[in-house]
Amino acid sequence: MAKKNSKNNNKEEIVIKKSTIITVAVVLVVILILILSWGKIDELIETRLVETKEVGNVAAEVNGEKITTEELDKAYDFFFFILGYPEEFKQFLTKETFLNQSISEMLLLQEVEKQGIELSDSEFDKLKEQAFGLSNFSESELNDLLERNNFTYDYFMEYYKKQVLITKLLNKTIVDDIKVEAEDIEDYYEANKADFENQTFEEVNESIKILLMSLKQREALRNYIDELKSSADIKVYYSEEEVSSISGAATKVGNECIKKYGLNDETVIFYHASWCPHCRNMMPIVKELEEEGYSFAWVDVEDKEAMVIINDCFSNAVGQGVPEFICAGSKEMKLGAMSKSALKKFADACQ
Repeated sequence: MAKKNSKNNNKEEIVIKKSTIITVAVVLVVILILILSWGKIDELIETRLVETKEVGNVAAEVNGEKITTEELDKAYDFFFFILGYPEEFKQFLTKETFLNQSISEMLLLQEVEKQGIELSDSEFDKLKEQAFGLSNFSESELNDLLERNNFTYDYFMEYYKKQVLITKLLNKTIVDDIKVEAEDIEDYYEANKADFENQTFEEVNESIKILLMSLKQREALRNYIDELKSSADIKVYYSEEEVSSISGAATKVGNECIKKYGLNDETVIFYHASWCPHCRNMMPIVKELEEEGYSFAWVDVEDKEAMVIINDCFSNAVGQGVPEFICAGSKEMKLGAMSKSALKKFADACQ
């Protein structure tokens, strides 16, 4: 049994503000990273079959539609190619977590079909022409780049078309109905005036509006996907069984940095946000494990008081999404919501 801290000393409150927003500009591609749900793989699993002969090459089924392991592998590699992420980043976004994103994408595409949303050839050609006009790539240059990375131009365009269709669906069902009122902007400015230094309200009005719109859209879209999942027939067969597969074999090295802030190597950082529904779902699970003696440091992304700790000790571990769990000692991490047993297993591996 892994060592655990006493119940009375197991909760270390840390609050931070996420200061870095990563924006990704990719030729021709609408990226839905912040829209598609992360985590909750364990709660989606209706059947987990160990014997490969029973599952074949199927990673998951969504309302009877299959995602094969070959499709998953190719989409996973393509995702990292599109974003320009190095191979090392795969330790932060595991294939099991990416499968959940693929499930969300399939649910949205099924909804596109249900609602009869279409994209004509002329409309798609116009979008391509506009995209190439804004990029530094010609069509032939893009084709050469894809071929050098073992992808085809047709695969790329099919991916792009799917993202456009999903965007049309979300605009129709969610985004167009979200509004930011003048009062919301004023309240945010007054509550965060110290962050704007010498900038007047008029100077930052539009920036705050964009930020608040983004936050509202993100929560609404995640709730929309949760609703689709709640009524879907989803079976997940694919599993990365060992916690060590999150980022390779865990290296049991201490993190000296955390000790000056009163943390210990066995602490698990619970990186979360109040606007994140998956984070809220994880909170009672974390509290239950604390009752059992596990040590968690609660990190709120919207408060800046502990930013110095994150910048000093965990700058390379956060920023991939929320909720996120990080071993304070080894900096091993797991992204997304999960079952109590999965989190307990991860916490044990942090010891």
